[in-house]
Amino acid sequence: MIFWIIANKITSEFLIKKYELKKIENNENISLYKAWNKILAVVEENEDSIDKSLLYIYTEFNPNFIFYIWLWTWISNEHSIWDIVLPNIFLQYDTRIEETEFKKENIDSFFKWALFIENYHLQKDYDFNKFGLSIGWIWVSGNKKITDDLIDKTRMAYEADVYDRNSFSFVNEASKISILDKIYVILMIWDENSEWLSTIISNWIYVFDFILANLSELEETLEVEI
Repeated sequence: MIFWIIANKITSEFLIKKYELKKIENNENISLYKAWNKILAVVEENEDSIDKSLLYIYTEFNPNFIFYIWLWTWISNEHSIWDIVLPNIFLQYDTRIEETEFKKENIDSFFKWALFIENYHLQKDYDFNKFGLSIGWIWVSGNKKITDDLIDKTRMAYEADVYDRNSFSFVNEASKISILDKIYVILMIWDENSEWLSTIISNWIYVFDFILANLSELEETLEVEI
């Protein structure tokens, strides 16, 4: 059973140390590290690099599971720094919301073309506050720098909880090659100025280990009981 992990440079530093990963090669501008059944791909923080890495990983290695991990920010009052989110609904930011006056008649007009991950038994929005863990929730991706005004608009348009740049693209690419059942998105909410980054990532690794342990015990199903 092979676990692939796609991460940025910040989170990868902690993963390399935690799992004692050793660098094996560079391919397609992807730095690869490996230890036993875990392979880490460190990619650039842009849509093209992430999409290419997913296609390369799938076609060359056909792994059992692919994890996408990243650090981003929240827009919901129900989340804050430290939280770890396993989203199951992904939407792409539409710039038209900036000029839209939302009313009862059009409040759901942008909640279309959503992508879903259905790998968890828990498909509703659950909070495990003891661990700062949320399962479910709505994730919106876009290139716009988020402002207070856009936060309000995004909440109204999508009922969104968290905003990032590339998660939708990653899930969309997985959908195109029919491997949604192989992917897991685990995202950490952070502030780049936070002095608690190492603690946040340590909490994330605890959750990640728990998911890996569950997946290792499953033979026929990809669902994770949490």
